Amino acid sequence: MNNQIRFALLTASWLLPAMIIAGCANQSGYASNRKHADERYHKMRGQLMLPLATQQFEAGDLAQAHRTVNEALQINPQSGPFHVLAGRIALERNRLELAHRLFNKATELDKNLAKAHYYKGLVYQRWNQFSEAMGCYQRAYNLKPDRPGYLLTIGEMLVALDRPAEALELFKSKLTYFANNAGLRSAIAQLYIMHGDHHSALGYLREANLLAPQDMHIREILAMTQLEVGQADLAIRNLRSIIAQTDNHQRTDLERSLARAYAQTGRITDARSLCQRLIRKDRADHQAWLTLGEIAWSGGDTATALHAAKRVIELAPNNHDGYLLAGMVWHKRDQIHKAIEMFNAAATAAPTKSTAVILHGIALERSGNIKEAVTAYKEAIRRHPQDNRAKELLAKIHPSGKQPG
Repeated sequence: MNNQIRFALLTASWLLPAMIIAGCANQSGYASNRKHADERYHKMRGQLMLPLATQQFEAGDLAQAHRTVNEALQINPQSGPFHVLAGRIALERNRLELAHRLFNKATELDKNLAKAHYYKGLVYQRWNQFSEAMGCYQRAYNLKPDRPGYLLTIGEMLVALDRPAEALELFKSKLTYFANNAGLRSAIAQLYIMHGDHHSALGYLREANLLAPQDMHIREILAMTQLEVGQADLAIRNLRSIIAQTDNHQRTDLERSLARAYAQTGRITDARSLCQRLIRKDRADHQAWLTLGEIAWSGGDTATALHAAKRVIELAPNNHDGYLLAGMVWHKRDQIHKAIEMFNAAATAAPTKSTAVILHGIALERSGNIKEAVTAYKEAIRRHPQDNRAKELLAKIHPSGKQPG
């Protein structure tokens, strides 16, 4: 227990008899003074128990925090903050119904208690009731408009409700108000990334990184975005700084990204060496094999690319990337029937993606099987109606626009 809180509680306990004695000027006033003394004592003790229970909760001692809160609620059952803390303990224990009742009670006692609305929103979010959650977050933010965290949760719910454009508009409208908030800029960037607009995301990520240079999560998103837009030199610098952090020494995903960045800058030897080191560390790391295969393919080394693709297929038969890479190698080697087989397997393994289906169609068309190629292109369009590649390929087969059923 915090020494200051312990001292205050002990002080309150010996003050009670002193206050009673001092108030007993005569027999008729004794009961009244005793009552007021009791009220002051309980109020003081109740006030001191909130920081104590909060400290216990934040230290992870849920059992002791629960006991302290229950005792405090017996002293002051009309305290909204105590109901909020009791609800948070229930939420931490995944007792969502109880947490919801406690947060409801807190808002009944004090409708202006922003935390109660916020945590009630968390309960609704756990229940996947996103509209209700957003309403709670909105009320919390209206009460505390200086809390960017409340604003971000509103945007998160808009995305969950498939309204990302509204989330983006909301976040951008608050940029001036939260001029020094890195999290808001990172959230805007991630919304752009969701729509495939990495170039627009980049500026916001750079600002976020400048505002929070110690935030490795933001720097990681920045590095990946730089890699995506072709700024591999900058990505290398950021990835190496992240990997250098003690907590990130086992992040093989970061090292694979670093290998891809090396390859983009022409440092093929460094890229391959890094992948091979990862494979030596874990022969079953299919992602390391895949990265090695992709690097080998980009460098024209089809033998290594095919070997790596086969290893990916063996280690992760449900991963479409291994089949896709193998199909590309066979297609380049004019082994069209093998390419068709691999592209078909890739399309089956990734039923929502269009790239494998398009490549399957190209291989079929090259083999002279036009009817099945048309079917493949139509399937690609069904999977991804905005993908113009399949539309263009289909138009070349039937330039008049008349397509066989």
